[in-house]
Amino acid sequence: METTYAAEGDYDTGSVRFGQTRGDETVFELIPDDHPTETIAGNIIAPAGSSVVKVVLRNVPSSNGAADRVTYFCRFEDDTEA
Repeated sequence: METTYAAEGDYDTGSVRFGQTRGDETVFELIPDDHPTETIAGNIIAPAGSSVVKVVLRNVPSSNGAADRVTYFCRFEDDTEA
């Protein structure tokens, strides 16, 4: 996944530690490459039968205070051509 939030610094790439999956939701922690002392909690929500995957980064630092970042991705079956 590649998203860009350059105005607020790069908190969207780094090392990921995946947690439990319950139903359609998986929790994770992101340690950003550019801010290795920070840990960002997040969720991946991928409902069965849906072509949309929602990724939420929680309480990401910004100039206006911490905020959630929500990004949506399309997922395709293995035999689908993009």
